[in-house]
Parts: sequence; structure tokens; C-alpha cells
Amino acid sequence: MSECYDYFGGKLPRNYFIVLDNTCACNKNQLLLKWFVKLICMDVFATATLLFPIKGHTHGPLDGIGGHCVTRCSHKTFDSANELTDVYQDFLSRASFEEGTFAKSCWKHDESPDWNAWIAEIPLNFANLTGPLAPHGFRILRRKDMTQADLDHAKYRCANQSPDDIILAVFEYMSDPLPYQVVRLFSPSALIICIFSLLQ
Repeated sequence: MSECYDYFGGKLPRNYFIVLDNTCACNKNQLLLKWFVKLICMDVFATATLLFPIKGHTHGPLDGIGGHCVTRCSHKTFDSANELTDVYQDFLSRASFEEGTFAKSCWKHDESPDWNAWIAEIPLNFANLTGPLAPHGFRILRRKDMTQADLDHAKYRCANQSPDDIILAVFEYMSDPLPYQVVRLFSPSALIICIFSLLQ
């Protein structure tokens, strides 16, 4: 995100799409969903769409680049973590990527903020995120940014609706144009604490 911010001159896109490895240990879990719920609540993005391919561990283009990088760099020598970073950066600078890739960089990560405490401020719990019948797409947005087609297809009805309600739209597959389930997570006047199961 920081590289996108720098690349676009101190701006972020209003609509964020990301395709992730479909593993609960790394991506498809409570922490990541609540992370993006909070970013929508803070109006960092207008919408955030998280998409997960069907297989449990999906090997995409980045997996191939990573494996190739490890193989090519295995013949290099280094004496420090910073020198290893330089080895990887040299590979990335010379490697070819699919069209549209504008940022390819490597850095040594030393310290992270306490993201768990930051995410814990969102008191939501999600169930049925994984398994053979679990959904493969999630979109977090405000009620006013949903189309009537989205709401009709998911048979969404909610009393006391507000345009600023924070909504979770759930998609069975990445390619589905319309959600099969829509859930209100927050209302602007009161926090709705939700423990709900996604339909399967």
C-alpha cells in the first residue's frame, strides 16, 4: 500500500482489490477481514474486495517468481541480512513481470506495530471462512455504495437502514458478479457486535 501511495503522488485508490492465497493461516482469516473493515470505517478506502482462488493453496505468478528468485540467489554469498536484501533486489530489478507491475522491491523488515491490538478494536467474529463450501470473495463497503442488483440478488432486507452502514457482501466464487449474502456490520449510530456464520 505504501508503494501505491508513493507511486500515485500521496494518494490511494478509493476502491481496493486484492487476490490472495486461499490459506487461513496467512490470509483468509479473522485478522485480515477485520483489518479491511477498520480501513473502510476510517474511510481509507470506499470499498475493499478480497478474492481467494478455489484451491486451498493456490500457486499464482508470485509463487513462481519467489521460487525462481530463491533458486537464482542460492549461488550467491552474503555476510549480513542487508547484503541478502541486495542480492534479492538485484534479481528483482532484472526479472521480467507481467504487464502492469510497476513496483518490485525487497527490503529488510525489522519491526512491526502491534497490529493485533489495532485490529482488536473491531469486535466482530466471522465463521465458516474456510472449507470446501466456504465463499471465495468478500467486499466491504458502505450501504450507499451498493447497487440495487447486489441487494436484490442477496435478498437483503434490513430495518432502519442508513446510507453509511458498513456492509459485508459475500461472493461464492471470485468470478461472481453479484453477492449471495449481504450482512450489515456497523450502523453509524451504534456498533452492532456481530457473531455470524456465512451461508454455505
